[in-house]
Amino acid sequence: MPVYGLIKQILPSPNGAFLAIVTEHTVHIAVLPDSSHLSSTDKSPIRLKTYQLGPTTHVIPEAPVVSALWHPLGLHTNIGGCLVTITADAAVRVWELDRNNHWSFDQPTLAVDLKKLVDGTSSDQDFAPSGFGKNKGFSADVFDMEVASACFAGNGNDKEDAWAPMTLWVAMKPGDLYALCPLLPSKWQAPSTTIPSLSSAIIPKLAALEEAPEDLEEELIACRQQYEWLREIDEQEPMNPQATSGTIQGADVFTRPANPSSIPRLQGPFRFDTGDELDDLGLCDILVIAARLNVEDLMVGEEEELAAESGDQDKLSATVICLTSGNG
Repeated sequence: MPVYGLIKQILPSPNGAFLAIVTEHTVHIAVLPDSSHLSSTDKSPIRLKTYQLGPTTHVIPEAPVVSALWHPLGLHTNIGGCLVTITADAAVRVWELDRNNHWSFDQPTLAVDLKKLVDGTSSDQDFAPSGFGKNKGFSADVFDMEVASACFAGNGNDKEDAWAPMTLWVAMKPGDLYALCPLLPSKWQAPSTTIPSLSSAIIPKLAALEEAPEDLEEELIACRQQYEWLREIDEQEPMNPQATSGTIQGADVFTRPANPSSIPRLQGPFRFDTGDELDDLGLCDILVIAARLNVEDLMVGEEEELAAESGDQDKLSATVICLTSGNG
């Protein structure tokens, strides 16, 4: 296989059709052979078909790849999948791969520079990372926003908080945490509880904020944007997902809403109060465990019992964030 450099990560896609192979600077997508080969008597080596992802994006002169993640709500079939890459310079890219379209391995469908997003003032700004070979210029955020690791807050299970699988948590080496939400591919699958759950969270909150005093104006604007975003999903006719092993059972497939913007919102920086003066926590890795779905809110005014009701009651009602640092 044409993979040069030390391999840092190997990630099978959710349905086992592909293997992402990540070195410090490159990402390769291998097509996994059919499982029937496991019982074959032929012992000769199998040469895997591979594609290089972003041959002008993930290359040695550019920032190292820190994390690669298959998107929990991406469409994963035998001809394609959705991979998210995060580089050390805080650039997040969403790749919607299709073996019938080689261009899909060359260019991401969504790319966001978190350093630009931190300073952003309007949703129609250009938040894309600077192109190959471009002078990046100096920014005070370069050191504070050096990425250590990233992960999604959920895995697309219909018993977890609806925002979780569309929230990407990013840990910076000095200790700041950011949440990017909703981070979605242009076509995504919504587990059966997602839309009812978001509706039961957003609509009562909006009604309450519209009655609230003026000092909650910012919160009201944010909630109105969430409502517009949800309404666009609600007005769509969901596409029938192909019945493949990569589709979440009972999920509908939607197009990512265009309003207020396809660019997700950045929340943070969040930081632990360690009680001492140390500036640099030297973070290495992050793991996020999703909060459980709030079934009580979902059942208000509903007569039918929800299948999710008997679900993960052992899960906490809050998101759990686990971090490791270099000093143990």
